[in-house]
Amino acid sequence: LALHIKTVHEKIRPFKCEHCKKIRYPCTWQGCTHQAHTKTHLKYHVRRAHTKEWSLECQLCEDQLDIWWGCLFPHEKNKHKAKKHPVEWEEEQEVYRRDHPYICKYKKCLNRYKTEVEKDRHQVKMH
Repeated sequence: LALHIKTVHEKIRPFKCEHCKKIRYPCTWQGCTHQAHTKTHLKYHVRRAHTKEWSLECQLCEDQLDIWWGCLFPHEKNKHKAKKHPVEWEEEQEVYRRDHPYICKYKKCLNRYKTEVEKDRHQVKMH
């Protein structure tokens, strides 16, 4: 109902920017002036800025530092762990490298796989 009121009655809906000519999606939270380039980016903005809905949490921060830390994407958590928990991060990386010994032969890729079959399938499909 709230979305209906904002889009139909208050006319808050996607629009074309007069400067860049791209579609913009305005945030519908009261008082927020954020505009996103895509619906997906708007969804992530709402989760980060307004609802604080995190997909991933850092258990190490909670256990070791008694603080809470969360993010939406795995690459954010990986970057966080590498910076804030380098010893544990390196241990995880070592286990991953050991468990995934097969490496894509293409230099710009270098993805790792558990089996040679997975690696070969990747190389055929992606390169």
